[in-house]
Amino acid sequence: MVSEHGGMLRARQSFQKGATLEIRVRNKDQFAKARVVWTSSKVTAQGMELGFEIIDQDGFWGIKFPPET
Repeated sequence: MVSEHGGMLRARQSFQKGATLEIRVRNKDQFAKARVVWTSSKVTAQGMELGFEIIDQDGFWGIKFPPET
């Protein structure tokens, strides 16, 4: 899932809040730095869920999101 300022993903590796990630758009040469802001307390066979915020590029996803209310 993505939002204007970040997203959520499932990872097989454990990450701590505050950790820095490099996010890549699949099949494109597009990268951004992100910071982990939330981690799930439950780990499943598919991994753990984590929320992140993009910290170095506005408009990284190339999607026009509706205005914030």
